[in-house]
Amino acid sequence: MLTRKVGGADTPEFVSQSANMSYGKGTAAQLIHGRISALTATSFDLMGIVIQYSPATPLDGSLSEGAKVDVWFTPSGAINQAQIIDVGD
Repeated sequence: MLTRKVGGADTPEFVSQSANMSYGKGTAAQLIHGRISALTATSFDLMGIVIQYSPATPLDGSLSEGAKVDVWFTPSGAINQAQIIDVGD
């Protein structure tokens, strides 16, 4: 998912995955990026979407409130499970 400015506000916009980014039973992974808020021991909020990150671990850096991240996740019902988390600068 990418974001773009609409009326002065960031708006989520989903992007297509590459062919090798499929997890589980053919579930398509999606990309979202932004800053972490509402960080807990198992989840965080990113652009209004709750991401479950346990057991995924960040590729670089560590998770913290306000950290800039790119996350590939798979949606499954009410749960959005992180597959890859890349912490930016």
